[in-house]
Amino acid sequence: MNILIAILGALPTLISLAEKLFGSGTGVAKKQAVTDMAGTLVSGLQQLSTGGQKKTMDTLAPLLSPIIDVLAGTLFPPAKSNPSGISDVSAGV
Repeated sequence: MNILIAILGALPTLISLAEKLFGSGTGVAKKQAVTDMAGTLVSGLQQLSTGGQKKTMDTLAPLLSPIIDVLAGTLFPPAKSNPSGISDVSAGV
């Protein structure tokens, strides 16, 4: 369970990094970057994990996209509506 908390805890940092790197008007690209980074982390851990930790990683993998949407919409509310949930205009964070 600690690994799940660590991954979920890293998502706001990944979202903030994407906000800084991509700038305004790139909500879909930002979401894809965060999803790819988090997916790489989870995929690597799935391969290294056994037992309960593997079950946690297998459960988390399909939930990454919705979790990213919720966090992004909370941390960086979109200036205008977009399907990714990650703001089209950088929040200046």
